[in-house]
Amino acid sequence: MSPKESNGQLESIHGFITHNDKEKQVPLAIIFMSRRKNDDYVQVLTSIRDALDHVVVENLVMEHGNNNT
Repeated sequence: MSPKESNGQLESIHGFITHNDKEKQVPLAIIFMSRRKNDDYVQVLTSIRDALDHVVVENLVMEHGNNNT
């Protein structure tokens, strides 16, 4: 079942790595969410943060609509 069929949301988190003075964007996590509620986004991001030993965030860009929030 696709996220669209279940009225869910497919999210991805990307990060940037620098190697030999070249910066690349790489996927870090892909999340299939069954709902689009603000509380669900908070829970997913909190779970990811808690699962990591050391988190350093310099910038964050997030985009999601206000439908069904």
